[in-house]
Amino acid sequence: MPRTAPKQFESGEIHYLFGEKYQLKIFPSGVRSRVLLFEDTIEVHVPPNSGKEKRKQV
Repeated sequence: MPRTAPKQFESGEIHYLFGEKYQLKIFPSGVRSRVLLFEDTIEVHVPPNSGKEKRKQV
């Protein structure tokens, strides 16, 4: 299996969850942080200007 580059937790990245492939989408949001899982997408809503570490925590 080929090695993958370290994740940056930015929109467009591909992440695997439960053996399935999902495209990550980051949305700036004024509400509290949350994650939504759809058929082929993981949506992460975080405060505007959140850095990589904050997105990774969510």
